[in-house]
Amino acid sequence: MPVTLKEIARDLGVPIVTVSKVLRNHEDISRKTRDLVLKRTRELSYRPNLTARSLVTGCSSLVGLLIPDLLHPFFAEVARSFAAKLREQGLYLLICSSEGDPELESQQLEHLLSRRLDAIAVASVGADEDDLQTVANSGTPLVLLDRQVPIANAHFVGVNDLRVGQLATEHLISIGCKRIAHLRGPANAVGEKRFEGYKRAQERRHPVPPRVRYRGFRQGHREQGFRR
Repeated sequence: MPVTLKEIARDLGVPIVTVSKVLRNHEDISRKTRDLVLKRTRELSYRPNLTARSLVTGCSSLVGLLIPDLLHPFFAEVARSFAAKLREQGLYLLICSSEGDPELESQQLEHLLSRRLDAIAVASVGADEDDLQTVANSGTPLVLLDRQVPIANAHFVGVNDLRVGQLATEHLISIGCKRIAHLRGPANAVGEKRFEGYKRAQERRHPVPPRVRYRGFRQGHREQGFRR
């Protein structure tokens, strides 16, 4: 059976509240008492019940991260950096993957929300916006990563994808490239905005004549570009 605060307090002959204050690092406990309590908790291999504590404090010390792909280098780096920053605040990361599936993303969002986490960060692949709005309305802080979605009361961390597409194309133009194609994967908000930036940079160089055509495929990878 797990060791309880009551057992530790009984062994040491001190009130339960004293043991609790030591474990929560309160300053109004003497050094001697603190050392005795900590020594006894180590001897008994005491582990706090974080679930029970969260019911009292309203804090789980956990932040959820929902990403499309656990193996993708970009999202792997996001998770690593996120976890490192949270540890500095005494918080820990719970990671889920949507596998690029909007339906699975909705299910994972519901799972994370039901765990009463301190916050949830999502790199959405196109789940129903109502699901994201539900999270934002729940009182759990919601952070959108990489792909911005018009959700009220949500925060966003990412880049200006339209400007990214524009800057990349302007750079190629500046080094003398004449025929520039735009290649991307399946349609999503990030790709659409970067393609829009690409078009703006091209149109700034030369107004797009009526004969310009865009080539695209609705399934799989898409190729889009100017053909004269």
